Amino acid sequence: MRFLFPTLLILVAVLMFYFLTIPKLESVGALRDSAATVNQALDKARELVSIRDIKQKELNNFSPDTRARLEKFLPDRIDNVRLIIDLIALADRYNMEIKNPQIEAAPKGSVGADLNKFDSVDLSFSVNGTYDIFQRFLADMEQSLRLIDVTSLSFTAGEKDTYDYNVTIRTYWLK
Repeated sequence: MRFLFPTLLILVAVLMFYFLTIPKLESVGALRDSAATVNQALDKARELVSIRDIKQKELNNFSPDTRARLEKFLPDRIDNVRLIIDLIALADRYNMEIKNPQIEAAPKGSVGADLNKFDSVDLSFSVNGTYDIFQRFLADMEQSLRLIDVTSLSFTAGEKDTYDYNVTIRTYWLK
């Protein structure tokens, strides 16, 4: 009996250690691992905030005119109305009229997640004029600040020296 009670206490202590303490220690280890992951994420977030602040300072160093030009070159949103107004103003310089403007999303080239940092839109329209005037119109479109690709061009003969041009352009913006 004298050895039974201490043996029983030792057995209870071992069982308590095995069933209570070891699972708690394992959960503490898992919490330490998740804390390390969270700390890494916080460090990465601090690093990204620092990079963002540096880039914001660099952007603020640009003159307002330069920033406006960058915004026009590759805007952070698409403004369909502004795009059409810009093309109408460009065509007006050559006494041409933009007819039947139609905006549609540019076709996607892949299946799955889109990892591009930009998106695009297609604009189709028709104009009428001589070949020389249309060439100058295209040259001015090429020289504009807005990033534009001519994706389709067709023409039909009109009256005298004029032609009806059907043009499709693609323009881009940041996501």
